[in-house]
Amino acid sequence: MGLKIGIIGEPTKGKSASIVPNEELGIKGLSPEETIIISFSGKQLPAKGINRMYPRDKKISEGGNFIHIKDVRDLAKIIDYISNSRPEVKNIVLEDAQYSMANEFMSRAKEKGYDKFVDIGVNFKNWMTAIENARPDLYCYLIWHPEKSSTGEYKMKTVGKMVDDYLTIEGLLDVILYADCEKGADNKMQYFFVTNNDGRYPARTAPGMFPGDDNRCPNDLGYVRKQIDEYYN
Repeated sequence: MGLKIGIIGEPTKGKSASIVPNEELGIKGLSPEETIIISFSGKQLPAKGINRMYPRDKKISEGGNFIHIKDVRDLAKIIDYISNSRPEVKNIVLEDAQYSMANEFMSRAKEKGYDKFVDIGVNFKNWMTAIENARPDLYCYLIWHPEKSSTGEYKMKTVGKMVDDYLTIEGLLDVILYADCEKGADNKMQYFFVTNNDGRYPARTAPGMFPGDDNRCPNDLGYVRKQIDEYYN
């Protein structure tokens, strides 16, 4: 069973920066040799040398590690292929994953009726099931934007109430981290992940998975992977 990790936060909160090794920022990140990035937006990642680490001209069947996915219906098959045919890959990053729903909704926005919402929910569940059926050493990181519910609480952004009525995405995830930042004593921005509910962000991790009593850890997916591995294994 593959592990599902939600990395949730507004733009500019350090989510994408947490993926790629960056010595200047002190981020270990995920090894490009063990990672495949699946992007729903196709945007460039904010890292020096990213085109060398994640070239865009190579198919995953040829050893490539970056995909700009256009049709969410292909995602379950891609995850199955990685799990079964790319044993060296230990991490799948779904970048801007909320667009897995939003892109499908916008392409069908003029359709009347509720069928499109049913299809969006089914397609989402199909690729989540593919992750659940993946080999246990394969971790999937869902990089996602938040929104506030009708009660004012943060949640993962979807395409509306009909989907929310049948799908609580957070309930399907093993780990939920919220990205945030604040000014430090040196007046520079400090980026971090919230690891457990702090009264503002409904983050969730197992007790003792991340050390310290401040509900924070570095915004570094290399560090996150290491802590999860040590905790479970």
